[in-house]
Amino acid sequence: HGAQAVPKRETSIDHTNLSRSSSSTSSDYEEDGIGHVRSSPGGDEGKNHGLHANKGQVLLQVVLAALIGISLRLVLLPEGLLADKSKPSKTDFLIYFGIAKALSDLLGGALADGWSRKRASLIGWGIGTLIAPVMFLGYTLRSRAIWNIADILTGTMQGLTWGLNIICLMDLFGPHGRGMASALSNAVGYFGSALTSPVAAHLVATAGDARWSIMALAVSTLLGLLVCALSEDTSAWVTESFGSAAMS
Repeated sequence: HGAQAVPKRETSIDHTNLSRSSSSTSSDYEEDGIGHVRSSPGGDEGKNHGLHANKGQVLLQVVLAALIGISLRLVLLPEGLLADKSKPSKTDFLIYFGIAKALSDLLGGALADGWSRKRASLIGWGIGTLIAPVMFLGYTLRSRAIWNIADILTGTMQGLTWGLNIICLMDLFGPHGRGMASALSNAVGYFGSALTSPVAAHLVATAGDARWSIMALAVSTLLGLLVCALSEDTSAWVTESFGSAAMS
């Protein structure tokens, strides 16, 4: 009878450990206020997901999304209003802009996965700060070729910054908030672009050229660079995203 007591005791200990492990695992993840799975403060990861857990970082990304839309409108609308009557000069900026944005979208995704979200975004905003001086030179010299360079820079900036903005918000919101992250970035960006349209048109109409809109563009891109520098690299949230997805 004494020999049989040992395996019973071991079995009891195994069940106890299993219960503790299950309890610890379930306590490491909980639902936040808007239904996003996140690691609890007692968990090992230390990075929570969802709006409530990342209010500050989400706010910075939302501000960046707005500045992206504002910067886009401050480039494209003045070009369209001040272009001459020939059809190519009114539409060719879409070609240069579109091709540059498509290629930079691919580049931004590769950099985000292989390097760093924040570094790739900083490169995009750094390129954005070059747009205003190039546009000013183009308007001064009345050179369509220089305007096309500005369009290429704009497309590159948009591809790197906007694409990375969506990815960063997805990281922060976690696996159950990716749809909302994409919707939020696009909504804020286009809303900012729409609100900037009458302002940009007024600046062009008042000055008779693009100098005031170029100055506003310089301010918006520099502000975007600053806000991006203040934000955290959301790559730190990625492993927790996969862990949360595995638990759901």
